[in-house]
Amino acid sequence: MKDGKAAHPGRFSRDGKLRPGKLRELFEGGHTVNLRHLQTRVPYLAELCREIEAETGCTMFVSGLVTPPGAQGLTHHWDQFLAVVTHLHGRKRWPLWRPEVQFPVDEYLASPAMWTAEMQERWNSAEPYAVYDLEPGDTLVIPRGWVHSPHCLPDDPDPSLHLTFALRERMSLDLAEALVRTALDRPEFRAGIAPCRLTPENLPHTLADTQAQIVRYLATTSPADVADTVRAALFPEPTGRVTGGVR
Repeated sequence: MKDGKAAHPGRFSRDGKLRPGKLRELFEGGHTVNLRHLQTRVPYLAELCREIEAETGCTMFVSGLVTPPGAQGLTHHWDQFLAVVTHLHGRKRWPLWRPEVQFPVDEYLASPAMWTAEMQERWNSAEPYAVYDLEPGDTLVIPRGWVHSPHCLPDDPDPSLHLTFALRERMSLDLAEALVRTALDRPEFRAGIAPCRLTPENLPHTLADTQAQIVRYLATTSPADVADTVRAALFPEPTGRVTGGVR
């Protein structure tokens, strides 16, 4: 990435494999290198992700971003996750602006899909809410939706390296989905639905019947009785996998 634009994969890879020397070539030309899902390659980070997931219930991944001196990879944007930025080398400036949207998640209210020229012009001219200069050992927590435009300073001689721990926070919708799934114990919720009930003209009636069925179930379900099942869905036991992942 350079100044908000991603390099075409063909410039550094072929058939899914890196082309020798091409990443260094791009880096020396001012591109930021984004090493995504590092927990799939670094055992310590894999273990750290498992511990964070077990403690918080969040799903997550880790990216490492290396930016050349005086350069910028991504420009103004917001993330769909809670970002914990841990700075390891060099220095990078992080200006932050208040959210444009509330609580973006997954593809809903995603920054790339919603960004407009008007927004870009506004952020280019607006004073940031706060500015942080991160150095090795510093950590910055950026809530979902906060606009940021990190960059190296022109007079810094060293490249910048930081890790971004991307945590997908649990939402009320996650609990609602897990709560509804406890209805699997009831045969009526596992029964098939005839295709004729899913046609455009019949679907509203089918949805109304299903809604009433769910409301009846939830009205007679004690939260205390299903809490362990819901928690097991949100905090799964480790299975020996190497990575975490964002849904």
